[in-house]
Amino acid sequence: MKKFYFLFMFCAITGISFAQLKVANTGKVGINIGASTPVSNLSVNSVGNSNSALFVKGATNGIWAERSGNTGSSWVHAIVGNASVSSGRYNIGLRGQSYLTTPLGLGAWGVLGIGGNATSGYNYGVFGTTYGSQNGAGIIGTTGNNVDVNIDGVYAGYFVGNVEVTELINGVTELDSDKRLKENIAELGTGIPTSKGVNVLNTVLQMTPVEYNLKQQYQESKGDSATVKQALYDEKSQLFQKKHYGLIAQDLQELYPDLVYEGDDGHLSINYTGIIPLLIQSIKELKAEVDELKSSD
Repeated sequence: MKKFYFLFMFCAITGISFAQLKVANTGKVGINIGASTPVSNLSVNSVGNSNSALFVKGATNGIWAERSGNTGSSWVHAIVGNASVSSGRYNIGLRGQSYLTTPLGLGAWGVLGIGGNATSGYNYGVFGTTYGSQNGAGIIGTTGNNVDVNIDGVYAGYFVGNVEVTELINGVTELDSDKRLKENIAELGTGIPTSKGVNVLNTVLQMTPVEYNLKQQYQESKGDSATVKQALYDEKSQLFQKKHYGLIAQDLQELYPDLVYEGDDGHLSINYTGIIPLLIQSIKELKAEVDELKSSD
């Protein structure tokens, strides 16, 4: 009787007629599923599936949750997802998925986060943090559908794959250089020939430093009715307005191809950190030449 009363009140509130509501003999409820039998405990516009207690299908939004009003709590949520951690399981509090085996559509976002116009400094599109004493990362990004990454420390962000940034990165940049991570180690020695048959000093002297400004690049984006071009760089930014100093990748590739990389877009980039040992070796070779000249006087 209580169940019938609940369903009656639910239908009255939501305006759903009994013709659109079906209760299976298992107690599972379906709304607007026709003559089909609900599989989830509550199924809306679809029979659902056995793995989901609630299954909602919609043409525009499957579920819209809105939080409003005042409360005594300083933490308020439109949706809370909690997965109690159990041993031997990948426990996910909230999952977003947008995928089709055949490429189609304007875009696919697994998770889209937008935050703004709250207290200055406290607006986050996506926020992630670690909790507890175990290794992990606040935010992790991978490529190639890699969803099983064992992180050997605690990081704010951890990425497996290429990372591209169109503006400045603030902080100290460091690279793994532990001997235990390397093989085929060979010392750069004075006079050791390179692929060009000359020593390191001579090849460094062939490098041509240049100064330059960034050229604006444009990316195509699907607008509401037509394809539009969006600028890659903010032309008011310091990165775009200031002079830059460096090398031309195509030129360096002739001398040290191992220091030049080709991106997915076909553009070339330079491992500038890898040039530092060459400069050190050049100084050593130059000093050896100076010492030899001094000894011959």
